[in-house]
Amino acid sequence: MGTRRQALSVMGLFVTLNFATVSVGVSFSGGEGKFSLSNFGPVLFVAAALLLARDLKVPRTVVLSLLVFNVCALGSYFFFLTTLGWSPNFVVLAFQNVELAFAWLLFAFAISRRQEFVSCVRLGIYLSLPVLAYFVAQDIAQGRLSFYFGMDDKSHASVILCCESFILIRYLRKPSDHIVALTLYVLSFLTVSRLPVFFAPALFLAGFQATGPGLARQILILAIGLILFVLMLNGEIIIKTFVVFDRLSSVAAVAGEGSTSAHLLLIKKACEIKLANAVSFFIGIGPGNFSKALIDFPVSIFDINAVDPSVVPYALEGRAPLHSTPFSFLIDYNFIVLAGLGVTLCKGLSKLVTKALWPELLIAIGFIGASTFYSFHNKPYFFLFVASFIALITVSQKTSSAVKEQQMSAPRGQPQLGPSSAGKLEVARR
Repeated sequence: MGTRRQALSVMGLFVTLNFATVSVGVSFSGGEGKFSLSNFGPVLFVAAALLLARDLKVPRTVVLSLLVFNVCALGSYFFFLTTLGWSPNFVVLAFQNVELAFAWLLFAFAISRRQEFVSCVRLGIYLSLPVLAYFVAQDIAQGRLSFYFGMDDKSHASVILCCESFILIRYLRKPSDHIVALTLYVLSFLTVSRLPVFFAPALFLAGFQATGPGLARQILILAIGLILFVLMLNGEIIIKTFVVFDRLSSVAAVAGEGSTSAHLLLIKKACEIKLANAVSFFIGIGPGNFSKALIDFPVSIFDINAVDPSVVPYALEGRAPLHSTPFSFLIDYNFIVLAGLGVTLCKGLSKLVTKALWPELLIAIGFIGASTFYSFHNKPYFFLFVASFIALITVSQKTSSAVKEQQMSAPRGQPQLGPSSAGKLEVARR
């Protein structure tokens, strides 16, 4: 038992590290590199799990799924290597393998050590606050009007802040958690990204349910009303302060932005690449090969060049992003992997509906909607938050089931746990 506790505590340390450094996405080698401090957490956690946590049994289905994924990816690489001379993008494949292993092992750790996992999540998010403050100071010193919070892209930073806010207000629920959650969500608008709007419904519903009936909920409704009233009275000042509102307030302005038009055009090109021939349709082009396909496939790039001239030079260097996670999956993977992803997604969403987990359903919809216009799966935080959401939902459900079992098994004549007592027990366990 001593060895097990020591191993899991080491893994808990790395769980904390992942949340503390998740926003540090700036490359060590500068703006063009990909390896950053946020990449260390998953690698260290996987290494610790493989070396120390022998009690975490890996199901055969997980091993088989990872094997099928790699065989399919290597098959795509081999075909285009022999036909078009594309060099396999093993760096991208290695990254995805590490992150997939990390996501599953993180879930397994969370289920086996529920209380430690929740504590590590809270500690990691709180430790990320001074990290965010440091990068805010850097952004101010550089005279930026929008904050990047340590990421190489402000939109990615906004997603991280929104996901952390949801975790705090939905699963942790201490008064301090609520304050930090609100702070993080407000800070997300300072990125001047539109993506926080995708997460607003989920955060509002989670906050509404977390307060419970009574005075707290009335105060929340009153606070939201006051905020809306202040926005109406001081709309012009707010717009100048939070530039994102200016971007959201005009449909014409948003539709005319180069970044939005470029993203939509890239998605269109992805569909053209997928339908270019039977091979690309059935076996996919392979993870990370979008740039090569954009240049070598019979796809016109003049319209993209007119909107965003930087795309073509990046594509020639093999570094052009598609800016869409769902469409990256669509063109990168073959129909076997796509079918597996589709079935998994549909099962997950149906379970959220069946169990009436509406905040989780809204955060999933928001996450999918935001990822349609950004390549989230190229960053470690995508796997961290997806695995954490699934784990926290499972932990919360198991805790609730344990409370109900205690209530039903209490001997007659002894007081059973009421709603308030059950809530206190749940907090104590966390």
